[in-house]
Amino acid sequence: GTVGEAFECATAEEVREHLERYGQVVLKAPWSSSGRGVRFVSADTGQATILNWLRNVIAAQGSVMVEPQYRKIRDFGMEFTADGRGGIRYCGLSLFHTQNGAYTGNILAAEHVKREMIGRYLPVGLLDAVRERVQASLRLGDYEGAFGIDMMVVAGDGGFLLHPCVEINLRRTMGHVALAVSPADEETVQVMRIVYNGNNYQLKIQRL
Repeated sequence: GTVGEAFECATAEEVREHLERYGQVVLKAPWSSSGRGVRFVSADTGQATILNWLRNVIAAQGSVMVEPQYRKIRDFGMEFTADGRGGIRYCGLSLFHTQNGAYTGNILAAEHVKREMIGRYLPVGLLDAVRERVQASLRLGDYEGAFGIDMMVVAGDGGFLLHPCVEINLRRTMGHVALAVSPADEETVQVMRIVYNGNNYQLKIQRL
């Protein structure tokens, strides 16, 4: 099955109401990237810092998104390309890692290997149904280019659930990069990481 709720809030009071309801929430700036617009908040989080951040985001972007915190098991996503005329082409799965909401790396492997990895938690038929729904129903206007939809496997009552839309990235994502550099060997599995050495960022690929 699937799970996932999101609420658009235009005031700090609306955010507080959702925090009281769920106890732990994720706050997201509507427009951001690489985890910079994300805050994880619970009832005991320092309110002054969060209030300042909230007010700044709402003043700049008009609102903030509030979502319950789910018990994440693993991150992944689906990568697509839009043709600007309503057509959407599926490119492949992206199995990636994050730390505090920020991207840290990707698995490089054949599509069937990645499907098997996610299939440990979810029926692969559910993945296919979500992909087909995206291709049939998502409306991006005249947007032409790459985009990705981040998803999660989350713990449910006695099993696992799919969160089918954590966010949509209207750009070429690191998942697209991972697909472009994935090994030709059908059975090879590698990991791609972005490493900061103090002066610059480096892309490193290692075999698992």
